[in-house]
Amino acid sequence: MYRNSTDRRVHQTALNLYSAIQVLLNDKPFENISIKEVSEQAGIGRATFYRNFDYVDDVLKYQLDHVFADLRVQHPPHRFRSPAMLVPFFDFWVQNREILLTLIQADRWDIFATRFRQATTLELPVIIEEHDLDDISLKYLENSVNSLITATLYTWLENGCRETAAELQQLFILPFRLYFERLDPNRKTSPPR
Repeated sequence: MYRNSTDRRVHQTALNLYSAIQVLLNDKPFENISIKEVSEQAGIGRATFYRNFDYVDDVLKYQLDHVFADLRVQHPPHRFRSPAMLVPFFDFWVQNREILLTLIQADRWDIFATRFRQATTLELPVIIEEHDLDDISLKYLENSVNSLITATLYTWLENGCRETAAELQQLFILPFRLYFERLDPNRKTSPPR
């Protein structure tokens, strides 16, 4: 857990700790990185670390939460009412891939998956509000969409970040399109692109 603060010094300390983790990841696995090493690499005392964070993981969570806050400001959920409107969303992650790459290098993609699910829980109903779904169906749909988005981003990172945001959007909707085509190969219209 981390203590959230609006103090710029706390934010700068968190950035220094995050940078220290990135440096240390070049030499050892994340699970072997200690608070002492991170603090020394960042040039801060351990007491300062503990004033703001409980664990090294918390630094990654803090950094990612700030990226999600930027996402909500730059791309409010009402902007994503159709698959074609997902291009700005994927472009945001193309521009902010560094935190995602750090999570992959640390073997902590679970942090992204959990934070992404938390960040989008209230947004997906806005995106799909025109469908009359009961709470259980909505929960399944939310989790399915979240899983597909996180899987798309994870695969993109593993693939060397070669695809553009527009290509990611197409790759995201591909499973839906294939599924609908398989249900009815004679279908005249396909799901929105």
